[in-house]
Amino acid sequence: MKFTLDSNVFLSFLDEEDSNHEIAESVIGKIQIEKTLLITHCLFFIEILSSVRRKTGMGDLAEECADRAASLSKQKYVNIDKQLYIKTRTEIARTGLKGADSLYLAVAYLHRAPVLTFDKEMIDRA
Repeated sequence: MKFTLDSNVFLSFLDEEDSNHEIAESVIGKIQIEKTLLITHCLFFIEILSSVRRKTGMGDLAEECADRAASLSKQKYVNIDKQLYIKTRTEIARTGLKGADSLYLAVAYLHRAPVLTFDKEMIDRA
């Protein structure tokens, strides 16, 4: 089994006060137990770093959280190359989503790895 994991799922997992924390905790637990392949790109980690740093003001904690994300299950890192750019561009034109969200969709499409996300806009438009 393989998935593209939106950073918002991992961020909800980290934040015990997040409304989606319990669901995210269950998802992350299953990913670890089942050794699910996660297809991702560097922006996944950049979003985690940025969000944690902005929320807490702690750069070291942000790096620790990104390291935790990197230790999830098996991961395949996708380079942002011309093929991914073209598919992302197509997804932006088709859905009107933000760039990062369209990038997740493009990765999911090219690697046949459904997106796990809490982003209602992405779910509705995709």
